Amino acid sequence: MREIKFRAWNKEKNIMCYDNEDYSERYLDGIFSSNVSLINYWLAPDRLDDTYVYMQFTGQKDKNGREIYEGDIISGPFDFGPGGFDVRSAVVRFHPQRGTYQLNYWLIEESEVIGNEFENPELLERNYD
Repeated sequence: MREIKFRAWNKEKNIMCYDNEDYSERYLDGIFSSNVSLINYWLAPDRLDDTYVYMQFTGQKDKNGREIYEGDIISGPFDFGPGGFDVRSAVVRFHPQRGTYQLNYWLIEESEVIGNEFENPELLERNYD
């Protein structure tokens, strides 16, 4: 089964939240709910809070075993097909038209996460695809 999870950048506190790093944990209507209920409740489009930028785990890990999320900046070999390989860096994005992440042509097992667009904005000054 594919692991589905999210992280979120808290724009007010300037911190990345993988769980409850911003101490925003709450009960849902005062009762415990299943994980599926909580996810469906909090991620319903009418409930999303613009305090956060939500990023989904891609299901992939880099060469160091670090999970790759949307918004991460990865560096590593890029497969140009018959033309060969080149080392590049890019911000991980989801492409809705293709229904996939921008990881198709990356050799993930040889790439690494070097930061993300929120905690490391200085890395965005470089040329990324």
